[in-house]
Amino acid sequence: MFGEKTLNIMHDMEEVGIHSWMWLQKRGQHFVKLVALYVFTSNENRQFLELVASIKASTRYVAAFKKHVARCKLLAMKSHDHHVMIQQILLMCV
Repeated sequence: MFGEKTLNIMHDMEEVGIHSWMWLQKRGQHFVKLVALYVFTSNENRQFLELVASIKASTRYVAAFKKHVARCKLLAMKSHDHHVMIQQILLMCV
């Protein structure tokens, strides 16, 4: 599941007391890495994609985002699309 080096680094962080959100949790015989706080749950992801698909804006860059939303994923996005999403769409969501 995790490489030996990764496990050692995560155990060292726990011993030193830093980055508690990265510590491994022991579940039975296996270690489980906790989900980061910035990761969407499946419900949050669905809501975000519905919001992106429903946006109507006058700029052609933002108006074209509906075509990228399919099957609960953002598909075929280029670097400029990511830039537009961060600069314009996320500001609309706040």
